[in-house]
Amino acid sequence: MSDVANWQNHAHWKRHLVVGGGLGLVGLLFGFWIGTRSQPVTPPPPIQESAQEKLIELSLETQRSADLKITEVVERPLERTLVATGVLAPDQNRLAHIGPLARGVVEQVLAQIGDRVRVDDPLLIYDNIELGVLIGEYLVIKAEIKREQAQAEVAKRYLARAEALLMEEAIARREYELRDAQYK
Repeated sequence: MSDVANWQNHAHWKRHLVVGGGLGLVGLLFGFWIGTRSQPVTPPPPIQESAQEKLIELSLETQRSADLKITEVVERPLERTLVATGVLAPDQNRLAHIGPLARGVVEQVLAQIGDRVRVDDPLLIYDNIELGVLIGEYLVIKAEIKREQAQAEVAKRYLARAEALLMEEAIARREYELRDAQYK
């Protein structure tokens, strides 16, 4: 065969190969498209709410897909922790800021965050340091007043006795005046 005939034969096969490959690729894509369309995706059945009893009913398929199981009710301790992501902030309309009127040490907490309290409910018991100091000073002053009152009563009696003795001329006038000065 000549070179020209060989080249023409080679180009002929090349053209058949490209056309056949293109048709094969189109067929493959068409088959893939048909295969995916033939399996319709069925959404899970909707959750139905009973209007009369306000109950939510789940179909068996939904229960299986959610891996729900029915068991007997059992009493057990309840954990007070919850793991969640979010922002925690107090309700500013229901928040009261409290503070001590004087320095002190908290001895017992009677109400926790979230507890319902009413007016005049004690929230805590604390040892008021300043009140303790003031009570101590008050008791010292009260004792001093009592002592002064007792001394005044003694001086009053002493003066009354001196007056009686002066009437009988048992003491000198000067002694009476000294006792009178002590009383006043």
